[in-house]
Amino acid sequence: MKRTLVLAALFVVATSNLALAQRSKTVTHTADPNTHTASTTTTTTGPNGKTASRTTSTTANGNGSVTHNRGSVGPNGGTTSGSATYTNNGDGTATRTGSQTGVAGRTRSATTTAGNGSSTTTATRKNGTVVNRSRTRAR
Repeated sequence: MKRTLVLAALFVVATSNLALAQRSKTVTHTADPNTHTASTTTTTTGPNGKTASRTTSTTANGNGSVTHNRGSVGPNGGTTSGSATYTNNGDGTATRTGSQTGVAGRTRSATTTAGNGSSTTTATRKNGTVVNRSRTRAR
């Protein structure tokens, strides 16, 4: 009985290590000083030969704003993406404008301006509904 359990455990460990050995991952980092962009691309290939990748990038726009982008492609071809831009408005407030698109192709977005004890957000949900929110902190 013990011998059977030990052999079964060794078989499980061996097959899981074999599956891990068949997976490969490649990471590429790039930087472009002309566009002030740094990016990273990660590609993973599974034991079944399918690949998935993810790309992220950050760009300094030169006007006091920074943009972050990300995108991914799954092993079955589904894609997602998103971006966010942060801007210093110079008056004690900052604005974040962002959007995300899911695998089904539906997009949501939001713009938030915050600072000086208050924030205002306008968001568009995936179903198209627009929501406005405003907050003021008591001083």
